[in-house]
Order: sequence, then structure tokens, then C-alpha cells
Amino acid sequence: MKNYIVSRISVNCFVKNKNGQFLLVRQARPEHAKGKWSVPGGKIMKNEDFKRAVVREVKEETGLRVIFAEHKGIIHESPEKTVKHIFLVRVKNAPFSFDKKEIMEVN
Repeated sequence: MKNYIVSRISVNCFVKNKNGQFLLVRQARPEHAKGKWSVPGGKIMKNEDFKRAVVREVKEETGLRVIFAEHKGIIHESPEKTVKHIFLVRVKNAPFSFDKKEIMEVN
């Protein structure tokens, strides 16, 4: 048997407003992340490309619509960790809406 590691891939979206500030979300789950602040993002689904994952994750976690996303880099700390693709994102201004089961707060 070959010893390959299957890595998970995620998108992490730095959403910047007109004043140069970044949007943060406070996680409601999973349990190890509950209450922690992060940028919108999550795992890429099967058969989903990066653009669709960025649009979906930002919409799910903030209710905002992506109008531009630029890939900025990759963070991969070790083979067992998730491969994080970093995006700089602009969104269409709208009121926040999110699933309180996933996100506690948006700031």
C-alpha cells in the first residue's frame, strides 16, 4: 500500500471594505473553533472550483455577493493540515445575513 496523504483544500476570503478594513466572522462551529474570529471561508466541495467556493462561502457566511476575487497565495503548514488558498475579495454592499448555526456574528 502506498503512503499518500489526502489533503483538504479550503478558501479563505479576505473581504476588504472601502475604508481598507477587513470583514471578520465569529465562528459558531465546529466546536474547536466556536467563538473564534476568522475570515469567511471553508472547505471546497467535490467538483467545485475555487471561484464557486469563494462565492458560496462568502454568501453563506455573510450574505454578501462577491464581485471580484483575486488569488493571493497558499498556506500549507504540514501534510496533514488543510491547504488554505487565500483570496482578496470585493463584495457588493448589502445587509449582512448568515446562518446562526455556522456564524455567531459578522463584524
